Parts: sequence; structure tokens; C-alpha cells
Amino acid sequence: MKWFKRKKNEASETLEFEKEEFDGYLKERISKLEKACEELASNYKIPQEYREKGLFLEFARDIDGDEEEGLTTENCFSSEYRSLIRLMEREEDGAIELVTNFEIWYVFSGSGVVGSLTNFKVNEIEEIIDQWFAEDV
Repeated sequence: MKWFKRKKNEASETLEFEKEEFDGYLKERISKLEKACEELASNYKIPQEYREKGLFLEFARDIDGDEEEGLTTENCFSSEYRSLIRLMEREEDGAIELVTNFEIWYVFSGSGVVGSLTNFKVNEIEEIIDQWFAEDV
């Protein structure tokens, strides 16, 4: 049984970067935001009623949807790299399903390489997560 309806990224405000703009300053900015979001995901207090239903938050990195061991911000300019906070549900049979997520950084490599970074501050991301529970997403 699903407790939430799956939604796409709540954030519509992003900063777009062309491949030529990928530099040390941008990597440092991504690193700081990822670290803060990782801390947010691990320290966020999910309301008890939802924890009892198997919901949990996690920070994740992947490349084209595949979670590869050892991915760090050092890989952030790799094609299809993505970092996000995910709300997950552990079902009774032990399966884990994605409920919704918030993308932090994503490198799209379709027609030209473009990076997309959320323009939200960590406290604003926390408010979005709060809304997931307030709205019973």
C-alpha cells in the first residue's frame, strides 16, 4: 500500500550551466550543497506516524540511475551524474520504493552537456520536505 503519490522534483527553480562553465568554483558549490543536503537527509526528523509506515529519507548519487559505489562530488561533472534527496518506502515484503525526490545537481548529456543545480537553499529544501508530509504527498 502506498502512503504517498509519487511526484517529480518539487523545485522548478534551477541554475543551468554549460559544459564550458564546469570549473573548480562550481564543483566547490556543488560539494557544499551536497554535503549540507546529506546532513539534512540523515538528521531530518520524519514524523513518527510515517516512520512506522516504513518511510525514510536518504541522500543519493547516481549515474544514469545506477548507484555506483564510490561516487562522490569528484564525479559531479560526469555525464548523467545526479545527486538528490529521496523519500523512500520500505514495504512489508522488504522491497524499497521511491516515493518522491528532490534533485540537487544533474548533468544532462543529450544535445550538449548541461548541468542543472537547484537554486534553493538548504532551509528551503527542508521546507519542501516538510510539505511532503504536510500534504501527504
